[in-house]
Amino acid sequence: MASEILATNVVIKINNKVFGCAQSASFSTKVEMTDVVCSATGGFKKQVPGMESWDGSISAIARTFTTGELATNVTLREMYTSLREKTLVDVEYELGGVDGYVFTSQAYLSNVDISIPEGSGAVTWTANLIGAEPLLLAI
Repeated sequence: MASEILATNVVIKINNKVFGCAQSASFSTKVEMTDVVCSATGGFKKQVPGMESWDGSISAIARTFTTGELATNVTLREMYTSLREKTLVDVEYELGGVDGYVFTSQAYLSNVDISIPEGSGAVTWTANLIGAEPLLLAI
């Protein structure tokens, strides 16, 4: 029997650490289409698959961690440091647990945004990822 994948069954890891308190996440794989037009196409704009790329976005509630929690949780400091130092991060999206889908790759961060709400709401942050390697779906 099929079962739906709920947001509660999604785990995101950065550098093998859990991206906790995620508010939202998305990723998109794209293939650019290349025009192949010549007299043989009879004026029809023919296109064939070209270069592949992917990007993504993740956002979470800003949290501080005890020393023991730092080993297993992604921190805002780590993500901001990765952005500033232009370092690759390992990315894993697990959708639906053991019987679901696991996508893995490496990426660079293109930006880290911090949002401070008016009043007493939670501070959140967002990081945008640009794939540096293909986003692979585990079998």
